[in-house]
Amino acid sequence: IRIVSEDKADVYFGSREREKEPPRLIIDSRTTEPTSQPTDLPTFVPTTYMPTFTPTSSPTIALDCMDKRGKFTTHTEESEPCSWLDVGNGSLKKAFNCQDQTEAALFCQAQCSAYNGCDDLNCEDKVGAYSSHTGWTAECSWLSTGQGTLKLEQNCGTNEYPITELGKRCQATCGDYNGCSAV
Repeated sequence: IRIVSEDKADVYFGSREREKEPPRLIIDSRTTEPTSQPTDLPTFVPTTYMPTFTPTSSPTIALDCMDKRGKFTTHTEESEPCSWLDVGNGSLKKAFNCQDQTEAALFCQAQCSAYNGCDDLNCEDKVGAYSSHTGWTAECSWLSTGQGTLKLEQNCGTNEYPITELGKRCQATCGDYNGCSAV
């Protein structure tokens, strides 16, 4: 602790052993001298004077195929949650907002799954929790819990049950229903 007093004010530490004992300034090897004034010029020389001519690759964003919480900016510059893409004319909204690397395509990965590759069959389970037939979210491992195959049938898609978001993201677990088990 450094205590500097220009006006010679009395400064005391509270202690039972040292009541009203003025503090002492102790300088040891850990105390460094103040640095010089800042300079206007940089203190190092750049290693590259010219820009590189070979373009660098764009950053890649890993798809978790899940919608983020919050709002994104639509093609009309409005702020909306991902659920907005399903309201009204959802297919048209998705066509305007989900293509390419738009904010919606990255923010609303589940809603934009037909445009970003999340619906492509790659026979792998995604990590995360997705909407099941009950409306609740669950991880892929949940499909294999319990007895029988009812959870798999209700989520992986059969003639009787449509495929859910969970079934789309758990392709390895749903292998008997989507053809991945034959691969």
